[in-house]
Amino acid sequence: MEVTALLRSLLLLLLVTFSCSQTHGTDFPQVDPDRQQHFEGDTLTVSCEGLNGLMGWRVMKRIKGNAGPCAANWETSTGSCTVEGAAAEYDSGEYWCEMGGQQRSNTVNVTVTGGSVVLESPVHPVMQGDNVTLSCMTKQMSSSFITEFYKDGFSIGRSLTGIISSQNLSRFGDGFYKCSISDVGESPESWLSVRVIPVVLESPDLPVMEGEAVTLHCKNKVTANVTADFYKDGHFIGSSSTGNMSIHSVSKSHQGQYKCIILGVGESQERWLSVRENTPKEAPVLIYLLIKTVCTSLSAMLLLLL
Repeated sequence: MEVTALLRSLLLLLLVTFSCSQTHGTDFPQVDPDRQQHFEGDTLTVSCEGLNGLMGWRVMKRIKGNAGPCAANWETSTGSCTVEGAAAEYDSGEYWCEMGGQQRSNTVNVTVTGGSVVLESPVHPVMQGDNVTLSCMTKQMSSSFITEFYKDGFSIGRSLTGIISSQNLSRFGDGFYKCSISDVGESPESWLSVRVIPVVLESPDLPVMEGEAVTLHCKNKVTANVTADFYKDGHFIGSSSTGNMSIHSVSKSHQGQYKCIILGVGESQERWLSVRENTPKEAPVLIYLLIKTVCTSLSAMLLLLL
């Protein structure tokens, strides 16, 4: 058992190391306001501070193929970069973070338009299944605009509020999104990146009653390997060669955050398992029977007295 536990610890350490090497530099700059598209004249800030827990990042940009620091002065270009009075010609492009010429983040796209409509969409990639909200904004004030949203040129929905929000949006996958407002115009296109989670833990969405049986399913789309380790509240609770873990009779002690890890593939997001107490139903029945018996006895005594 000790050897098995040691091997598992070593494998998990290798997995964490592998994951870190894969995700190194995959963080993104923060954009405020948090959207890809902006009107000309807007003020926006691109920040890298605190990325990977480090300070001293420099915000870089590439505009029409020309790369350089976001700030005008290279020596003072660390920290955040604020663009005031944004212009389509000078500020639309890619932005990223660099440190010492060796560490570099992923890029974010910023589009500045002189048009009347912008699409408010996530700056960073979203996970498949996430609830994604797209908003269509215009400088004109009105409450009767009909808004239509598009992906890769095809309509995906209409809205009277200028907002569309759904988990289905992230299931549409990567693509170019835009919106149009009747009698006003349409926004530029923005790329929305959707990431697929390699490992998924399937568990009940609704609370389960004490005493019921629950099965957790650990699934992946990468390999045929289904051997999974299961965790509750961060603590290892068992392994399964089938990717399934069953709890034959749940109790309140089973309530908590669950996740699973498939070695060499990755780990799932945490899922909350809620357990409801099984309130006894016999007590109200017993009280009813007791009251009925007392009432019957009293009625019999009254009849005898009469």
